[in-house]
Amino acid sequence: MATRCYIFTSKDNADRVKGIYCHHDGYVDGVGKTLKEHYDSDTLAYWLIELGNISALRETINETKEKAYEEEALECSLTKFLEKESKEYYIEYVYLRKNGKWFVAKLDFKNKQYTPFKEITKAYLASL
Repeated sequence: MATRCYIFTSKDNADRVKGIYCHHDGYVDGVGKTLKEHYDSDTLAYWLIELGNISALRETINETKEKAYEEEALECSLTKFLEKESKEYYIEYVYLRKNGKWFVAKLDFKNKQYTPFKEITKAYLASL
């Protein structure tokens, strides 16, 4: 079974984001840890999003590209995505690159709720 997630980037604290769907291992100790340890720069985040939707996130762009779908990144309102689209696709986690940092929110699509975004830090990952 897949743990679906979306990985977004945002510029200038705007609600407009650009992001990709990732089908597998969306948990914080999966995708979240890989983002923090291997994609912790705006440049790497940009190139990851440019791949389009992916099956799984790997440690490098080239490894991840091998499992990329041929679908373009989604550009949308983050607020609208959290309130509507995420529930339609059963997304469990949303990752956001903003102001040079990675953040994560857990979605509960059954109850139509989500947790506030929390910064992914080494201490946060160690607490999992």
